Amino acid sequence: MILSFSTAVVGFVSLAFLKHHRRLIGDYAGAEALALHRDEELQLERELGELKGRFVSMVSHEFRTPLGVILTSSDLLGGYWERLSVERRTGLIDDIRASTRRMAEMMDEVLFLSRVESGKLSYRPASLHLRGFFEPIIDEILSSTDHRCLIRFEAPDQATSADQLLLRHIVTNLLSNAVKYSPAGSSVDFVITLGDDGLHLEIADRGIGIPDSDVRRLFEPFHRGANVGDIPGTGLGLTIVKRCVDLHGGTIEWRSRESGGTSFTVRLPVWSGE
Repeated sequence: MILSFSTAVVGFVSLAFLKHHRRLIGDYAGAEALALHRDEELQLERELGELKGRFVSMVSHEFRTPLGVILTSSDLLGGYWERLSVERRTGLIDDIRASTRRMAEMMDEVLFLSRVESGKLSYRPASLHLRGFFEPIIDEILSSTDHRCLIRFEAPDQATSADQLLLRHIVTNLLSNAVKYSPAGSSVDFVITLGDDGLHLEIADRGIGIPDSDVRRLFEPFHRGANVGDIPGTGLGLTIVKRCVDLHGGTIEWRSRESGGTSFTVRLPVWSGE
């Protein structure tokens, strides 16, 4: 009788201890999860703060130059119109137009990335002819850069399907960067192949390359390489490229050596219509 009672007491105590132990484990796990959540929130706040700082720095730096050109040129036109030659007036007006265009391009980049990040952009494939689609883009790049570099273009005379908006942003940003960071007079190779596994785009330049220290942050918004010097830019081009490649369900790879050029390879699946 005593033995049975003792056994029951031990069982009751053991059960109570087990419940208490489980409750302690639950409390500890909850506290640990809460602490982890707080750490994640703090990390996110730090990253957002850093991102805001880079954005402010980009805006203040990249907008200051074109705004200064516009202000100076307009002051000269307004104050000395009669004394300026026709050629000088035309040059100042061209400077204003170019600076305005540059500012508009920067705002377009910011707004486009905002659309992507907010999920307002989706994959919408359509039929396109490869040469007919890419040749006008190349002409635009050559025109906007005053034919700084020769773009050697190779593509099959074929049609395929892709999201034209995403594809345009991918190619425009990669080609623009290739030309911008290459010596004047050098060549940029742009080769397209179409295979069973999709569309392949390769853009290779002979430019300044990407330092090893910048590789891990290559696709971060507003981040620019340590070797860009005074070459203008927003640090958004490759971020936009990566987001567009992801939306297209593709991959992007690169090879680079500082002062030895950079090559980007983009692989995109093509829509079968099924």
